[in-house]
Amino acid sequence: MVKNLAESDDAVNAWYAGASEYDAKVGAPKDPKNKEKKTLSDNYTTLVWKSSTRTGFGIKGKVVVAWICNEPGNQPYEKSVFLKNVS
Repeated sequence: MVKNLAESDDAVNAWYAGASEYDAKVGAPKDPKNKEKKTLSDNYTTLVWKSSTRTGFGIKGKVVVAWICNEPGNQPYEKSVFLKNVS
């Protein structure tokens, strides 16, 4: 699903809304088998990943077409890595 976004703040708010699908105590998505909910969780954890120090967004019109992070967040899927990088 592509969401039209008026401003980059809308993109950040949309990604941050995925916090509701992330289980911080477990260090994983709440429902990893549900693709849509897992995507929301992944977007959130990438946004707040502690070891990411730089990020860039590409916006064309009202759609975000690229989001690049350095260090990339939420990979690999290891509980200890998630617990260290997402609070």
